[in-house]
Amino acid sequence: MRKNYLFIFGFFVLALVVYAIFMRRGFQPYNYFLPLANAMLKGKIDVAGAAVLSELIPINGKYFVVFPPVPALLLTPAAAIWGMKFNQAIASVFWGATAVAVFAAIASHIFKKSSTTVWLTLLFAFGTNFFFLAIIGNGWYLAQVVGIFFLLLSLLAALKKKPFAAGVFLGLSLLSRLPLFLAFPAILYVLIKDNKKSWLKISLWFFVPIIAAFLFYGYYNFLRFGSFFETGYSLIPGVLNLPRYQQGIFSLSYIPRSFMEYVGLMPQFLHKFPYIFPTDSGMAVWLTTPALLLLFWVKKKDPYLIAFLLTALLIFIFDLAHGENGWRQFGMRYSLDFMIFLLIPLGFVLERTKPAYIWTLIILSILINLWGVILFHLGYYPV
Repeated sequence: MRKNYLFIFGFFVLALVVYAIFMRRGFQPYNYFLPLANAMLKGKIDVAGAAVLSELIPINGKYFVVFPPVPALLLTPAAAIWGMKFNQAIASVFWGATAVAVFAAIASHIFKKSSTTVWLTLLFAFGTNFFFLAIIGNGWYLAQVVGIFFLLLSLLAALKKKPFAAGVFLGLSLLSRLPLFLAFPAILYVLIKDNKKSWLKISLWFFVPIIAAFLFYGYYNFLRFGSFFETGYSLIPGVLNLPRYQQGIFSLSYIPRSFMEYVGLMPQFLHKFPYIFPTDSGMAVWLTTPALLLLFWVKKKDPYLIAFLLTALLIFIFDLAHGENGWRQFGMRYSLDFMIFLLIPLGFVLERTKPAYIWTLIILSILINLWGVILFHLGYYPV
């Protein structure tokens, strides 16, 4: 057990060091959560207006941050010490590295071979665009990093058969990034798959804190916008006038366009350095993380396969229906909402096979995402 903890801590240190090396230097200007954290310390949830924070919502002379509040709550200790001088990128690197450690704990719980855990965790930490998100620290990216951290904690709690804790963590996840709530089928499956006779009791313990999280969010919306059901995204000034939101924030009509971007967006080829450069709209998921092609080798008998892939599909469809795909990003950042439900089935491919192309695809995924991080570090991504 001690060896296992040291193994997981080792991944935390590795991710922390690598993320810190490449993290955004200087102050992060799109720091939506830091003003909110400072406001919370004063007993408020409205913030001062700022020209750079273009997605603040003006209501009756006050300004509100549109995002759910948990990342701001996590920033309150830093805000209490450093105030508005704190760089959100530091928090992003820390929570990103912690998420990597939790992922390692999940993989070591599921897979028998330590080599599977090592390769799969390296793939998550450095071979997906989680690497890119973790080093930036702006409001949009930090919300995803924190949300994924709590989602991973929920899955780990489910593996340890702790339904209430799994529900609490999933509730905190959705209070960081709303689409992550749709991970509940996979989490619930893990909870009840070995104890089907107690499915009702387990489900109740699981859903009670999730319902509480939704009630809290509804009340938070009421305090901001006067309605339990108004999330605020459609109230962002000018958002519905943007070309990509002609049918509102969400529409099934967006799905074909978004799908083609997820599978077909290619980088630009330039005549000068860096010669190959992703578009602001991102890059196809399979090209960002080529190791995902290993999913074609999964078998029907692999544990978690159906529940995890169906959950990934559910979240994927929801994200496809969003008018924007994430914009100004490396890869498709919304894909991280369902990435862990693809990586765990992929782990069973690693568990039973050792052909060279597997390690080649994982290493290639890491190199591609390192390329994106280096481009940012050189100043090619103004995020």
